[in-house]
Amino acid sequence: MKSVLSILIIGLIVAGCSREDKDLKAISHCTDIKFISYANNNPHLFIHPSKAIAETKKRDIKIKEWIKINHDTKDLMSIGKLRAKMNNKVDEISYPLHLETIFIFSKALNVTMLNDKIIDWAIDYKREELKNYEIFYQECVDEYMVEYAKMNEGEDFIKKYYEWQKQDVSNLNKYHHKVFDDIETFSKDYPFTTVMWELQKKLMKAVPR
Repeated sequence: MKSVLSILIIGLIVAGCSREDKDLKAISHCTDIKFISYANNNPHLFIHPSKAIAETKKRDIKIKEWIKINHDTKDLMSIGKLRAKMNNKVDEISYPLHLETIFIFSKALNVTMLNDKIIDWAIDYKREELKNYEIFYQECVDEYMVEYAKMNEGEDFIKKYYEWQKQDVSNLNKYHHKVFDDIETFSKDYPFTTVMWELQKKLMKAVPR
């Protein structure tokens, strides 16, 4: 008899945990959906070109200063040394810009990867790290609590959000391409910038237009 009772208690605990997991997953999906929609409608909040532009200008000044001191136009090997230094992404002259070319679209990529479920984080991390995620989390918790207060104890909420639903991120992707094209055009007026954007150019091929 005791063993049967133990099995029943364990079964209830497992069922409770399973239900709690479903609730949490539904709340997480609800929040993700609202957050992704927000990002798609406000892409300028997730893609900031200003730092990359500022670093391009700073780098140009550093290049001119370095050439003035180190570049010898009479030395046939000098132009090769100059190109090698300027194309070296980890050189002190180019490294800050190289970092910005990597970082500039990272927040937008976080959104699209979250949408594709290529990557996901614990909900507490998302609440702390993703822009305005906490607002949408609270909205979803409130929605869940309203549904839970009804007779079905939140079953409609779980049915609505438990299975992942990909969202429209076309506006975010279009803005992503626009900013990249604008920066690439801007960079053409500055020497030795082509190599700086090579990696990003390859990554852009994976972003739908």
